[in-house]
Amino acid sequence: PWLALGRLNEQESDVAAAEQCYRQAVAKEDTPETNLRLAQFLQRTAHINEAEQVLRRVDAQRPAQPTALPDFELIAGKPDTALESYQAALSSAAAPQPSQKGRKVPATATEQNRPLLATRAIEADVDVASQKSGKESADALQRARHHLEEYRHDLDPATAVILQAEIALASADLPAAMAEAKSAGELAPHSAPAHYGLAMAKY
Repeated sequence: PWLALGRLNEQESDVAAAEQCYRQAVAKEDTPETNLRLAQFLQRTAHINEAEQVLRRVDAQRPAQPTALPDFELIAGKPDTALESYQAALSSAAAPQPSQKGRKVPATATEQNRPLLATRAIEADVDVASQKSGKESADALQRARHHLEEYRHDLDPATAVILQAEIALASADLPAAMAEAKSAGELAPHSAPAHYGLAMAKY
């Protein structure tokens, strides 16, 4: 209820009342969800430093999926910083072992998030390339290709092809981007990222 009231007050431009409600929600239930909503409010009201502090708390509360702060850094135009965070998380998320003495070993929560972390890291590589030029851009794209091969075993086939399309687009290789995007659409016809990639290639 406090989150709902906060959103209603925000829509009515009563920022002070909205902030009080969001903070009350966190006081009542100090969870990743309530903290994330508070951080989003702080972002919308340009309290960026405090928003980053709250996002760090979110990541500490869910160590198996520490993507809140780097996701924000990625959309805030700081892909280098985001990439460091994703790679640190990947380093702590060891690849799951397929079997042990004939028995399948259940993946931990951290291991289950490796596909998400790997995808984010490769997308951060592509964003770094888009911010650079010349050799720096080429190096970032090469790193994206290297990471794609390194983490390919963590990714489903459609996601891997979507990422290949993104790398091709960033490399201005439009024929390859179109081919990869079409392939992704065939592998995952109900995937929004696959359709988005195809639309960007056509554009």
